[in-house]
Amino acid sequence: MQLLSVTVIALVGIAAAFPGFGAGHRKLVLTAEPAIKPRQLCLGEAVDLTLAAHNFQEPQPGEVRGCCPALNSLANHDICPRSGKGYTIPILLECMGPGLGIGPDFINLAGGLGLATNPANFNVTLTNSSTFDLDHLNNHNIMEHDASLSRADFNVAQDDHTFDSSVWNQVLEVFGDNDPNITTAAAARTVRFVTTQATTPGFALPPDLASNAILESCLYLQIMGSSRTANSAPLGFVKSLFELEKLPILDGWIPAQEVVDLDSLTPCVNTIQAATAGFNGLDKRELTIDDVAAAMLG
Repeated sequence: MQLLSVTVIALVGIAAAFPGFGAGHRKLVLTAEPAIKPRQLCLGEAVDLTLAAHNFQEPQPGEVRGCCPALNSLANHDICPRSGKGYTIPILLECMGPGLGIGPDFINLAGGLGLATNPANFNVTLTNSSTFDLDHLNNHNIMEHDASLSRADFNVAQDDHTFDSSVWNQVLEVFGDNDPNITTAAAARTVRFVTTQATTPGFALPPDLASNAILESCLYLQIMGSSRTANSAPLGFVKSLFELEKLPILDGWIPAQEVVDLDSLTPCVNTIQAATAGFNGLDKRELTIDDVAAAMLG
């Protein structure tokens, strides 16, 4: 069966299980100070929200966070629900799209993978639960994986979701004081592949999760960068995302005006996959958009 067919069948199954899957989402305009240009994405009906309504706040008692710095950041600003609980695909379309400039094709796939991390859905159909909480993402080897850029491997620390500065420092040593680009992002990705293979007992990184690990590098470059094709980003913006789980709005960041989607991410994935060949456990063939989508689906 062709990969495109697999992807379409999977998406149709999710759509049937969850009414509202793939529905259009709102345009979010965040303003900080008058000197900072509001972000505006043409993704649907405008909803004006000021930064005052989305102040950064670290998680409070009863709120949950997971292993994904981007989703944690959105929750910390209450762009996605601050509680970190009860996320659905329609909710992700409304908050990830306008909040980070990510396209619905990627969000639909990521949302389906998020649903699979809910223990209520283990070994059953997705219709068992149409929601997930951010801490569900921490379940090992579904979305979370070894060789994270900013988290320790589960078999090392029994904590695969808390920011770990010693892990992140390995990445920063590659970047130095320079803004990361696709070359240094690939080098940092290689360092983490090599280091964790050598130090983690029972290291395991299945091909789909290895591809997703590479995809994550492309995501931070494009959502923190100046455009979906630049594949570089200011170091300060990237550090804010990973270290503080805070969107650097007051530092001048806005999402790229062209939406980041599988079409923009796939060439970046191919470049980093080729640069990490021999360390990522993957073959060297060039991936298509359908390959990237299939890897996300596991």
